[in-house]
Amino acid sequence: AIEREFLIAETFFSGKKVRLIGPVRVPASLDKAIEIYQHVVTQAPYGEFGSKAQFRLGECYRKQQRFEEASRAFQRIVDEYPSSPLVEEAEFNMAFCANRLSLKPSYDQSATDEAIDWYQDFIASHPESDLIPEAKESLKQLQEFKAQGLYQVAHFYEIQGKPSSAALYYRQITEQYP
Repeated sequence: AIEREFLIAETFFSGKKVRLIGPVRVPASLDKAIEIYQHVVTQAPYGEFGSKAQFRLGECYRKQQRFEEASRAFQRIVDEYPSSPLVEEAEFNMAFCANRLSLKPSYDQSATDEAIDWYQDFIASHPESDLIPEAKESLKQLQEFKAQGLYQVAHFYEIQGKPSSAALYYRQITEQYP
């Protein structure tokens, strides 16, 4: 029964209409896939499909651009299924979600710092991963984004006539992002 539920959720996830009984067809929906994946995880968390359903939950949230929920779903893979072959990809997806959350405009760049940390940890933990080139490119983009944010703050202080404050930020840019 759990396998059948998982396969139905996979059909919803893929975007295909689902034929349940006879001529009745149900339109594809990520929300329906989420509902079914959650049921699989709840009913058989450590069964054959538990970690797969948990991973798909993260992917559903990611497709819906619900990055905080996606990150939590991927974190559960790491926490609850540490020996799963999906851990590496879950960690990468957590970094991806942190990256997307950091792109919201804000003077507080803690989300960007967190995303940078996630990618650096991923690169250090999985040096042989096929995802390393993408992780390095994302890390580079985040560092550029961080440097631009610091430059904007420095420029703001310069315009406000506070050269010593501006100099602090300019120095930070040249030291951390040469």
